[in-house]
Amino acid sequence: MIIISENPVLSLHHLLISFTHGSPRETYPVVCGLDLDLFKGKTLGLVGESGSGKSLTALSILSMVPSPGKITGSIRLEGRELVGLPETAYQTLRGTKIGIVFQDPAMALNPVLTIGQQLIETLIQHKGLTSRVAKEAAIESLKKVDISSAEERLKNYPHELSGGMKQRVLIAMALSCDPQVLILDEPTTALDVTVQAQILDLIELIQRSSHTSILLISHDLAIISEVSDYISVMYSGYIVEFGTPDAILSFPHHPYTYGLIKSIPQLDAPKARLFAIPGTQPNPAERPLGCPFHPRCPHALEICRHENPGFTVNLGQGYACWHPMEKP
Repeated sequence: MIIISENPVLSLHHLLISFTHGSPRETYPVVCGLDLDLFKGKTLGLVGESGSGKSLTALSILSMVPSPGKITGSIRLEGRELVGLPETAYQTLRGTKIGIVFQDPAMALNPVLTIGQQLIETLIQHKGLTSRVAKEAAIESLKKVDISSAEERLKNYPHELSGGMKQRVLIAMALSCDPQVLILDEPTTALDVTVQAQILDLIELIQRSSHTSILLISHDLAIISEVSDYISVMYSGYIVEFGTPDAILSFPHHPYTYGLIKSIPQLDAPKARLFAIPGTQPNPAERPLGCPFHPRCPHALEICRHENPGFTVNLGQGYACWHPMEKP
């Protein structure tokens, strides 16, 4: 992993998320022995295609993996093991220690309650504030995410707000109890480009002002590289590459990372069809032997079809590939 002198705020080690299905019942891993470290005041970007296991990884941190999913391995928050904790302990952690913003703000907000009711209820439940103090704190939370006329916004219902405004409200709710870790799961997916840029600026502001540790999840490498301090690339339940944005963008080692970079539109490039990685990500229940990317990889060797590569780490950048890319 990237070497930082301090201990991580959040550490995932050999995380395995498995599901059982079918007849006869079969168990298969969706997230396969994943390792991640999140450090104080830093943003870790987790990037990969839909279905790679990114959101499941986020849900596992909060013990919210849907049944019949099973979590094994280690998830530590400031050294405290979370895997195996009772639900009552997680109810205390959610919101106070770890906040999460889901990708669809319209689904995450209750449509029959005002923004104020939802924010104030969160503060009363998690911080034990009185209604009056909670209202004042709710107004301050909205101001922190740059919502104008914050007191008036408390009276609005979710349908009265734009998509970008809803996302700001969710971020305000997640930050209202001062969590040490903020998880943002595809926070810009449903937003237009201008609002996306505003949300990314807000994420950077949060990190600078509060030193919150942020796990940012996206399928868009361009977005991830803009605001992250370091990046983990995920494919079919595995981390296949990690490093700083500069290192990964200038010298991707894994062919999958290279494909993601090539698929980013370039405004100054000649007019041409966008690059697309051939094939599709495998069904976790039918994952191939060896490297999971080998059926889509133009550089696959015979060993790639039979053995899953271990990690190679060099100068703080790591990759899992038998045939790493040469420097473009």
